[in-house]
Amino acid sequence: MKFLSYLLFQIDEARRYIEDGRLEHLRLAFLLLDNAAEIQMDRCIKRDLQRDKYNENLRTTLLSLPIKLPPTMQELADWEPLTSSEKYKLDRLFNEKVDYMVGRGKHLEAGLANPLKYLHRYRNEAYHRAEVRAETIKTASLILLEINCQMILSVSPGPRLVSSDEDYSWFEERFHTNRFASIDIGLIANEIRSGLLPSDETVATTLADHLQDRFSYLNESLESIVENSRLKDREDAFNESQYYAESQRSAHGLSRSSFQPKYSLHSIREMESQLPQIRNAPNRLEAFNRFAAIEIALEPVEECVSKLADWIEEEIQLEIDIARGK
Repeated sequence: MKFLSYLLFQIDEARRYIEDGRLEHLRLAFLLLDNAAEIQMDRCIKRDLQRDKYNENLRTTLLSLPIKLPPTMQELADWEPLTSSEKYKLDRLFNEKVDYMVGRGKHLEAGLANPLKYLHRYRNEAYHRAEVRAETIKTASLILLEINCQMILSVSPGPRLVSSDEDYSWFEERFHTNRFASIDIGLIANEIRSGLLPSDETVATTLADHLQDRFSYLNESLESIVENSRLKDREDAFNESQYYAESQRSAHGLSRSSFQPKYSLHSIREMESQLPQIRNAPNRLEAFNRFAAIEIALEPVEECVSKLADWIEEEIQLEIDIARGK
């Protein structure tokens, strides 16, 4: 019960910061929500691993038996436990946790995986470098709020043992319930969402708006590359960004004359044209599935444009520093 109280307080505080709307508050909301998602996954995975430890011991015993096993026992004997290396990564790495939750663990819908991973990278900017993208921070925070609500509905927070000497007054006052009463997680999730994400349509619109902001930012980055280089237009800038990104990955160099770009501006327009499919999704989970499909296609495009734009910005700053005698 204490974990549930901590978790809900954290998510509800983030909701309050989102309602405030100032960048400083939105940054804190985003950090709180990213952490809330991670601790939900971590707690769930640790419970699974405790169960797996028992099954591993039982499996070892079954494999040592010199008899033909009945089907149910043979299924356990054929089961492959996680290796020590896999457990280590699962304990330390966010993306490994996400993959487990939607894959082996089957605790989350697959459509939540890619948004969670992308937003965690976004979180690293906000946490380690105190950077926020003003254009997208609010919609990103709303998406993480919804993901956390989906998680508290699908991932059990575990036993709800109540101690008489612990203070649950915040929980009881906020959600109008008694600590000893049966707790309706669905009602609590809806209470947290209310006013911000009250309907499936609102969630779908928020997801589509987030991607729309990213397409706008992508186009602005291409325009910036053109303005600060000898490239003639955005198509040229996009082709050059793909060559630059690929050459950075190549260990043996890359011929400019033989390089063939994988994407075109038409590719970007095609992706952007799919945004109405998100807005028209029949429910939240389908909106996330459609969102994730577009995001998977968009990410490599964003990455290569970002690399060239960042390099040009660094070169400009270097020239400024030299001119100033630094």
